[in-house]
Amino acid sequence: MNRILVILGVLLIVFFLGCNTASEMVDDVIVMPIASDADEMTAEVTEEPMEEIIVDDATDEVVPTSLTFRVTPMSVRSTTVGQQFTVNVDIALGENVAGYQVSLAFDATALRYVSRSNGDYLPPGAFVVPTGNVVDRVLLSAQALAGTSDGDGTLATVTFEVVAVKRSSLQLSDAIVTDFNGVTTSAAVQHAEVVP
Repeated sequence: MNRILVILGVLLIVFFLGCNTASEMVDDVIVMPIASDADEMTAEVTEEPMEEIIVDDATDEVVPTSLTFRVTPMSVRSTTVGQQFTVNVDIALGENVAGYQVSLAFDATALRYVSRSNGDYLPPGAFVVPTGNVVDRVLLSAQALAGTSDGDGTLATVTFEVVAVKRSSLQLSDAIVTDFNGVTTSAAVQHAEVVP
């Protein structure tokens, strides 16, 4: 019980320090052994150095400083039921990329997934890896047959239909790239919002 209280307390502290995800919280927190006396609880919070955040003054968008997947545009207006819109899943600062996989979650009470198409980032001949879609997320995955790509570009374009006009979000997770040797690298992610 004491261990649970310490972990909850530390997670709250880390949350207020600005962590974005539960996995960041777990990665950033080390709980030291607790003394047997209930009055003596010790926990240590360690912080990794924060990555510098650069914002483009013209667009007000965060400029990636490491391998990043992001949904663009970062804000989409949904005005009427039945309206369709597209977003891109872009990559920034890729190196030696032969394939990718990422999950795009959405609010199924606000949006319906319609379709996806491959972007122009991977070399010609890259194919979409067939994946199953669930009600509130789509798994995007593609692999090049030959060659790799570097730099920035569009991995995929995804089309949604508005089923209810309300605020929601488009959130990326589990973003990875692979090279031709099968070595995977995790990518940071930037989400988008859908606003009425």
